[in-house]
Amino acid sequence: MTISIDTQKEILKLARETIEKALFGESKIKVFSQDPVFNEISGIFVTLHKKNALRGCIGNIIGYYPLKEGIPKMALAAAFEDPRFTSLKKNEYDQIDLEVTVLSPLQKASLSDIVPGKHGVVLSKGYHKSTYLPQVWEQIPDLEDFMSSLAEKGGMDSDAWKNPDITIEIYTGLVISEK
Repeated sequence: MTISIDTQKEILKLARETIEKALFGESKIKVFSQDPVFNEISGIFVTLHKKNALRGCIGNIIGYYPLKEGIPKMALAAAFEDPRFTSLKKNEYDQIDLEVTVLSPLQKASLSDIVPGKHGVVLSKGYHKSTYLPQVWEQIPDLEDFMSSLAEKGGMDSDAWKNPDITIEIYTGLVISEK
């Protein structure tokens, strides 16, 4: 999916406006885009950082909503529903940076198909499933360490990714960041 720079700015505005309205009841930010990309259905994640530390991240790997609906839903979830964090407070609003990641469709893959730094990875076995967005490679650049951490995140043994009965899927993501 190709998204123009102007539309990327509108995507970030939509996420920020949604959070601002939830916190303060109104927003000074106005979104005017008529770009048809907002009607496309895609997986999406919204990530909040506060002073370069993760403050919330929620999304869907598979697209369920057009972007114009999915971005606000995931922005609210990242700000107020991520179970790892307390709900975002008014006094934190000016300290957060937003990142929206628009995902490509999933593709089944083998370990050799994974390109570190490019692919997000979904690892699944039975009821266990986990994913890391492509930008996680910045924190875990080694393939084996990445896969072991991903397996543990999904409640599996750290070496579960080596088993032939594990399912690996990959995707790419267009990262749109305020930074």
